[in-house]
Amino acid sequence: MNKKIFGYARISTQKESQTHDRQIKTLEDYAIDNNFKFDDIVQERISGTVKTDKRPLYLELKGKLRTGDILVVTDIDRLGRDADNVIMEFKELKLEGVKVIALDTP
Repeated sequence: MNKKIFGYARISTQKESQTHDRQIKTLEDYAIDNNFKFDDIVQERISGTVKTDKRPLYLELKGKLRTGDILVVTDIDRLGRDADNVIMEFKELKLEGVKVIALDTP
C-alpha cells in the first residue's frame, strides 16, 4: 500500500497580514524531525466558525485521503468548529482508515 502524508493548515482571518507561515514551518519541522516529506500541504483561509463540511479546500483534501494515509495538523482546533465537530471529524477519518496527528496533542 502506498500511503500518503498530508498536512492541513487553516487560518481564520481575512487579514492579509496573517499568514500560514507558522503552521507551515511547524509542519515542515515535524517532517524533518521524523524523516518524511509531505505529499501535499493544504492551506485554507476560512473562519473557524465554518463547519468542516463547508470548507472547500478541506473537503477537497478529504476526497484525496485513502485508507492508510496520514493527516497532520499543528493544532487540534484546525480540524473543527468546536469540540463536537472535531470529535466527529476524528471518528469519520478513523472509520476511513486515516490516521490523524495533531501536533499540539500528545
